[in-house]
Amino acid sequence: ERETAGFKFKGGLRLERWLGKGGVGGAELLPSLSLSREVGPLLLYGGVGRVYRPPKAEELLWYSKEKELLRSKGYNYELKAERGWDYEAGVRGKGFSLRLFHYRLKNYIVSNFDAARELLSLPFPNRLVENLDWVRNTGLELSFKSSLPDDFTLLLSYTYQLFTHSDSSLTKETPTPASLAPRSKLVASLKKAHLFSYKDEVELDLRAYSRRRGVEEGAPGFALLSVGYRVKPLKNFNLSFKVDNLLNNEYYFVEGYRMPKRSFTVNLSFKFGER
Repeated sequence: ERETAGFKFKGGLRLERWLGKGGVGGAELLPSLSLSREVGPLLLYGGVGRVYRPPKAEELLWYSKEKELLRSKGYNYELKAERGWDYEAGVRGKGFSLRLFHYRLKNYIVSNFDAARELLSLPFPNRLVENLDWVRNTGLELSFKSSLPDDFTLLLSYTYQLFTHSDSSLTKETPTPASLAPRSKLVASLKKAHLFSYKDEVELDLRAYSRRRGVEEGAPGFALLSVGYRVKPLKNFNLSFKVDNLLNNEYYFVEGYRMPKRSFTVNLSFKFGER
């Protein structure tokens, strides 16, 4: 870490090595560099870093089960680690922040259920774990926080991202990672302290997601409203109550997997040993 001409520089270098069953493995040198500068009440910053992710244990398990069968059909099937670069730049000030981001990855790992069915005649949940040649994600994050009169606090956060990728080498349809990445996401939270006493707080939370592109029907956009209440009636005793999905909406994070409807949570906690 070093400071010169008003800029703060910070660099790093990390070595990661992994080894999987059957001789699958590798190593990667991961450099990173960031810089920042204060301009009045604002902090300007930027950074770049090498990205590396080896296959997970579950991905290696499916790969080892299907690789010989697929190779016997003439496919050059080899699972590789993800590699790429991550870039960011932004500005922070009192109560707000703006961040721009972009990352590019090679050999992005996905699970292809259609390939197992079409090429190997294997039913779900069998899959072929494959690498997409590349993926890119570009976007921005904007957040704002403000203290309002009468002990209210407002938090707003918005994320926009554009996810693109190459096609599958095994099937016509590509198992798109964009199905898990909504293009737009909005979070709004309003808190009120000291509602009934000076030791309680109530929070209203809204989360809205745009539609995600899926292989078949996709996952429609949705909005979730939740409300929670926290109180500390005694010094070492905390009580909280929360209602998630207050309006009982039907929604999906992943295509075809319905999420819970309205749910209730009560939490009691007591700390021993404090006086």
